[in-house]
Amino acid sequence: MAEILHRSTQDVMPINGSVVCCGIFGALTHTGLWVNGGIIELSGTGLVRSVSPERFIHDRSGDQIYVMANQHAQVLGSAVAANFAQARIFEYLNYDVFSNNCNRFIANCYQFPDCHEVMLFTDLTNKLAIYFNQAVVFYPMRS
Repeated sequence: MAEILHRSTQDVMPINGSVVCCGIFGALTHTGLWVNGGIIELSGTGLVRSVSPERFIHDRSGDQIYVMANQHAQVLGSAVAANFAQARIFEYLNYDVFSNNCNRFIANCYQFPDCHEVMLFTDLTNKLAIYFNQAVVFYPMRS
């Protein structure tokens, strides 16, 4: 399971293919993929889109974006995932909050063979920890 360091003094900058996240109404976590200075996300309408960091957190409870890294604050990412996500921009997917959400979209970008099992943020981060063969930690994104 990943840890989100809400009070960390360490902050990091994402690289292409880094998973980023923010809070939603204090109960859920929304995920996206950093690509070329923007964040590719699966929106609640089913549209895969690239948004600015400001738009990513707009109308969500969190005011901070967190970036996937390891325990030593070395940012993790995948060029393959970035390219996959970029190729999906403007597609509409059959969005469902439980069965086809932002976490599953990221799992698809990373091309996990069992991405159909990913629903929750913890499901995704467990798969990412296996993929990178190390613990996954989310640090605040440097402004």
